[in-house]
Amino acid sequence: MSEHKIKKQDWENWVEHFSKLKHPIVPGEESISRYKELILKHVCNGNKEECKGKTALILGATWQLRDLLAEMGFKVTSVDISELMMKVHTEMCQVKDRDEKTLVENWLEFTSDEKFDLVVSDAGNFQFKEENYDSFFSKVASLVKDDGFSIQLIEGNHKNTSITMEEFVEFLKNATDEEVDDYKNKAYYYLATAAHKNKDQFGNVGTLEHDIKPFIESGEISSEKFDRFSIHVDNFSAVLLPNDRIEAHITKSLEIVETIPFGAGKAEECFYWLYVMRKKN
Repeated sequence: MSEHKIKKQDWENWVEHFSKLKHPIVPGEESISRYKELILKHVCNGNKEECKGKTALILGATWQLRDLLAEMGFKVTSVDISELMMKVHTEMCQVKDRDEKTLVENWLEFTSDEKFDLVVSDAGNFQFKEENYDSFFSKVASLVKDDGFSIQLIEGNHKNTSITMEEFVEFLKNATDEEVDDYKNKAYYYLATAAHKNKDQFGNVGTLEHDIKPFIESGEISSEKFDRFSIHVDNFSAVLLPNDRIEAHITKSLEIVETIPFGAGKAEECFYWLYVMRKKN
């Protein structure tokens, strides 16, 4: 097995969590509308009729993107390393009239004689260590037609955002029930803590439960409030690179055409951006 392979078991561990997650961790109505806006603008020249019959490759099994592209009339190929993830997402698809094929393969090793009008990836960069970014974006470039586009959610630290443990604890101490239940707040604070540069003091998302224990044990915040706030994805560990560092990898193979936030809110503005890219001349 090559070193750059996605860890299949780690990905399959997401299956039980995935159906419970919400925007912006997974695409919601707001973010899907952003995808649609960019696809229409760049791939279909602003005319939805021009979408019909165009080809799209989805790197991943994401059912929301598969439904969107099916509705728009694309011929879709969806590729994911996990047969289980593909099965789960296929069952979640709601659009029945679709021209689609699914493949179970590693993205970095996937090859195709066919080149695509559109290559879509929802946080594909987040599945790799930085050492594999060049290979990932080069693979995308090899699959896009000369006049095609890749539209991807790029997860990174786009606003150089970080917060301290003390700030996080203050939020939990003072937050109303509505603020605690707001999924965008959860995403923002979890990712902001993951972006914190002092990892010895404040760990990644996957270790937040461990890091918060002293504050619960001291009575500064209640365990009930933290449990209510928690996203509960135990195996998840975020590596949020600064966007300029990510773009340095992108631009070795692709030209960046446009970037927009994934949606309205602190989490999207700081950590989730949609990138429109095309093959370099």
